[in-house]
Amino acid sequence: GDVVVRFGLLDAEDKADADPGTFSEAAEGIRARQSAALKKLVETYFETLNGREITRRQGDPACTVERYIPATAVEFDEKNEARLVELAEQTHQTLRSKTRYLRSLVARMSTAMDKVPAALFMNISDRARRRARSNRKAVEATFVDEMEVWRAERDTHNSMLKPSLGNSNARAELDALCASEKIRLDRALERTRETLEASLIVEAAESWEMLFEMSHGTAALLALLDAVVQPADLLPTDEDVIASRKTLLTLLREQAKNASGAAKPLVAEGKAFPVREWRGLRMGELGPGAILAVVEQIEKDASTTAKQVVAQLSEELGPAITSNDTANHETAIKIRDRVYNQFRLSFITQAERTLRHYKAIEREEQRWRLNWNSLVESLKDS
Repeated sequence: GDVVVRFGLLDAEDKADADPGTFSEAAEGIRARQSAALKKLVETYFETLNGREITRRQGDPACTVERYIPATAVEFDEKNEARLVELAEQTHQTLRSKTRYLRSLVARMSTAMDKVPAALFMNISDRARRRARSNRKAVEATFVDEMEVWRAERDTHNSMLKPSLGNSNARAELDALCASEKIRLDRALERTRETLEASLIVEAAESWEMLFEMSHGTAALLALLDAVVQPADLLPTDEDVIASRKTLLTLLREQAKNASGAAKPLVAEGKAFPVREWRGLRMGELGPGAILAVVEQIEKDASTTAKQVVAQLSEELGPAITSNDTANHETAIKIRDRVYNQFRLSFITQAERTLRHYKAIEREEQRWRLNWNSLVESLKDS
């Protein structure tokens, strides 16, 4: 009611159209109604003059170039019509400007979303590596302290193994020294195996956690990209850039995709993008299973490398993810696979390095046992 009182051109009986059509059609309808209302006002104004002189004619000192009252109703209608045409043009110009701004925002958003997968997946990978390194160093720190103690004890036993112990009267002292060395050696081998197992468990646990986070992060990221407005979601306009002519290389690639069945499916009506199933991550290359396979193969053949073992592992894939097929989605999957492969290589290399490191310590103690036994036997035979 207040709007109708304030703006006399509006009619309380008028109702908004259920379907105004396009913006141009709606703007033209508003212009036509305004033109009819203004003509009615002009006609009423000149009827109420009753021969009085118009005080605000064109060129009077109190008037401007635009604000004046024409001498006749026809001139007044022409002036109003010119002003309505000008307003309509300004409206269309504003629409084009806002449309360009919206498209630029969507394009910038689409470009920025290409940087999100790298930040997300690198963060997941780096956090897993830092956790594994921190936990592994905590395990190694305790082991190194104990190793220094038992190696000092080994040097002490070695210095106590003197030729005088070969005398039959010193046999009890020799047996006590051998028993002490056996206890030391058994403890050293046991702690080496325990530390090796603890270090491998750390690597397995963190790799499994990384795989879990990356799988769920991928699903969440693709769902986010599905919700983000893409340039192709916008309706085409007259200002859209026409695609350039495809090169021969592009045509050959498309032909190869069509021949191999890898071409993108047709887009359903009402959708901007086709739906695609993105493959999951390989499940057998991380975690305890992968480490167990590495340990078994390297113990069988020391020349075997972890990379060779991983190449023979199961290719079982995790659950596929269904989402849109856009450039952002494809970029996210490519970055995910690249970060995953880098982490997998780092994980399996670190597992092999840890295994060989502690196995070398174990072999050193085994060699020392053989050397000790040889020295003891030589003393007994002397």
